[in-house]
Amino acid sequence: MDDTPSELFEEADPPRRLIRSADLRHAAFDDVNLAGSTFTNVDLSAATWSGARLSAAVFRDVSLRAAMIRDADLRDVQIVESNLAGMRIDGVLVSELLALYRAGLARSDEAGRPTGR
Repeated sequence: MDDTPSELFEEADPPRRLIRSADLRHAAFDDVNLAGSTFTNVDLSAATWSGARLSAAVFRDVSLRAAMIRDADLRDVQIVESNLAGMRIDGVLVSELLALYRAGLARSDEAGRPTGR
């Protein structure tokens, strides 16, 4: 039985449940399958994700400003064309890590050694 309020969802093409212009502040989702879901123009500030499985998720044009990621499996995660100002990993500024990495590459290039890139 589907007790989903029909006024919350619109039909979409291809067929899927579409929620548009909804105010779901302070909503709680428990044991919900969102695999294959798309979030566009969604404000997730102050959201809490606990036990979330986001394998193969794509975040594009999102703000994760001041987010805390703890006890996460970040294997094979890619961060591309993003503002990393103030981002820290285990308390270390990522901008400083990248600066050290790039300086090491430059020294390797100058010495004519392989860089491992």
